[in-house]
Amino acid sequence: MAVPTQQQKHIATWQASGLSQVAYCRQHGLNSKTFSSWLQVYRSRQGSSAASTLIPVEIKSKVSPSVSLYLRWPQGHTLELPADVDADTKIQIQMLLEQSQKEIHSRQLKIQALTMELAYLRRVQFGKKSESLSTAHPDLFEETPQPDLAGVT
Repeated sequence: MAVPTQQQKHIATWQASGLSQVAYCRQHGLNSKTFSSWLQVYRSRQGSSAASTLIPVEIKSKVSPSVSLYLRWPQGHTLELPADVDADTKIQIQMLLEQSQKEIHSRQLKIQALTMELAYLRRVQFGKKSESLSTAHPDLFEETPQPDLAGVT
């Protein structure tokens, strides 16, 4: 299904406008869902034709040897590497990082399992004590018909 010329003009105008799809549709009296379907068809056509028009690009690094490469973790750890590290070293570092991530994940799972086991054992050990009645209230559930009968008469 090809996108008609009028629809293509609306899509191009919307892209140049900087407005959201809904705002553009309000200004031009268009149904936003219809416009969205036009855009979807247009993008699918653009994607299929763009694949055949790719051109090779060569990227040259402009990193000076005095610049360092920093790897920072959310926990605050930082690893500084010289910019001219060879590929083998980078691969080894990547493998070590992946290995440490797996180890951290397995340790977190172990902590989680132990926490759940500890909670279970606490329920087993302290559950009966917290559910039993204290000796201060032995007559709590004893039948006392006299106050009940006094209330009826």
